[in-house]
Amino acid sequence: MNPPYIDYKISSFSIYFQTFVLFIFYSLYSSELYSRNITIQSDSCDTSSITNCQISDSLSFICDSTKFHLDSIQNHIAELADSSVFTLNRKKNTLMTIGQGIFINTLVWSVDKYFLKRPYSSKGWSTLKDNLKKGFVWDCDALSTNFFDHPYHGAQYFSSARFNGFNYIHSSLFTILGSLEWEEIAETDYPAPNDLFSTVFGGSAFGEIMYRMSNIVLNNKKRGFGRFGREILATLINPTYGVNRLIYGESWKVDEEHYLYHDKHEIPYDIRLSIGSRWEKSKYSDTRCNLSSHISIDYGNWTDLRHNKPFDQFIANLAINPPAYHIPFFSEVNINARLHGWYICNKNNHKSVFSINQDFSYFNNEKEERFKGAKEHLLHLAEPSSLGPAYYYESPHIKHLTSVNLSFIGAYTSDYYYRDYNMGSGLNIKTYNHFKVNKIIDIIFDAGFHYMFTWKGYEKDQIKKFVYKGLNEPYTFSLNQSRKAGDQGYVSFFILKPRIDFLLFDNFYLTAKAQWVFRNSIYTYHDNVKSNYKELFLSLTYRIH
Repeated sequence: MNPPYIDYKISSFSIYFQTFVLFIFYSLYSSELYSRNITIQSDSCDTSSITNCQISDSLSFICDSTKFHLDSIQNHIAELADSSVFTLNRKKNTLMTIGQGIFINTLVWSVDKYFLKRPYSSKGWSTLKDNLKKGFVWDCDALSTNFFDHPYHGAQYFSSARFNGFNYIHSSLFTILGSLEWEEIAETDYPAPNDLFSTVFGGSAFGEIMYRMSNIVLNNKKRGFGRFGREILATLINPTYGVNRLIYGESWKVDEEHYLYHDKHEIPYDIRLSIGSRWEKSKYSDTRCNLSSHISIDYGNWTDLRHNKPFDQFIANLAINPPAYHIPFFSEVNINARLHGWYICNKNNHKSVFSINQDFSYFNNEKEERFKGAKEHLLHLAEPSSLGPAYYYESPHIKHLTSVNLSFIGAYTSDYYYRDYNMGSGLNIKTYNHFKVNKIIDIIFDAGFHYMFTWKGYEKDQIKKFVYKGLNEPYTFSLNQSRKAGDQGYVSFFILKPRIDFLLFDNFYLTAKAQWVFRNSIYTYHDNVKSNYKELFLSLTYRIH
């Protein structure tokens, strides 16, 4: 029988994802991730030919060596978008995708069993038999394992399918197959419903973003060190994608005709990298300061429904911290992406869209240390599998997005349960607002309300078997007894995140950002808890667009 807890160290496969931030640093040394050479040539026309032109009231005619008609320019841009400079779609390869999914699981299992000596590694067919007999139960893993590592693991299945020619929906189906294989065969720990939801929904969100970010970097026309750097960077962003390029020989193949993977003019992006100091303060802890960095991505044109595939538009925010501090390496990951949209209003200066969006939330402000210290200051909140309607509005100076999402399975702070968090379901309401005050000042204001409840908690007569008691050791209990979602009750979070970017020069900004978190936890068998948590972030920001 396994012990009622497992090692909290992040699993091996999550280490690769930490290199995601490197693509931003790389971009600091490149004004453009790729360049275009647009040559617009006008029909030969001189002054004498103009005198012979008939100009009507409904048509303006301008023709000289430096000015061209607007329609002509637009036509050339449209021709460029349809030109052959972009790579061709790959043919679907089902067998390769399934084989790579099995290989990914085998590789991770081998590392866990033979190098990390994990006690829960599979023992063979007996593991499959036991897992099928037992069915799904709640697991005991750390918040980062369940709601960050599993989505990253799922992203590898997803990336394999995307590389092998499948779209977003089909790639998600392959992610389900990979997750089921892992849960049923690769671990002696019984299959967990939270793992399946996190791997599939979170994996599709991580995987699609990794796929699109690596496509921004790649350019098959480049040679030498520039090409080598791009291939390494794309592999760090998306390991499965990079390995597949090696397998198919694409990493070194030079193509003068089909060399770009992303059309920046059709699907623009706005990436902001912030590096600076972070101060945090809660009702139950002293003020602490550490170095931190934030990455914000606004991808796609939200009012352009010509591009209406899943994740053609998304917002992503990532908080990264040095591993030496008390706070986890990844303390925040927030993603909201449009799956499909419909116009409500499509005027020149005012456009609005109704859509169905996928949402991912992850907050973790403290490294997990079971049974140690008070928990009121903890910000543990994860919603990897959320989906719901959204409304987007855009005018010349304002961008606004409101999204209402049902959260199928997630996690939230527990003040009593030994695992530090409860698992349950709920909903969230998020709003993203970007105000362009002038050419110098940007004001960004995000807010979110999160409600979650535990629907399979322990009963009153089981409290002594599961709960944390002061600073002493926990009560002894078996692994099977500990398979509970957590405390019975519900919680609400209210999160405010204002931000100001002040342009210094070129694409460099001075950024001031704050975050206020208010939590109200209602327990069935314990005292209720109200807590608050706040942080301030002052940094230098570099914008890539």
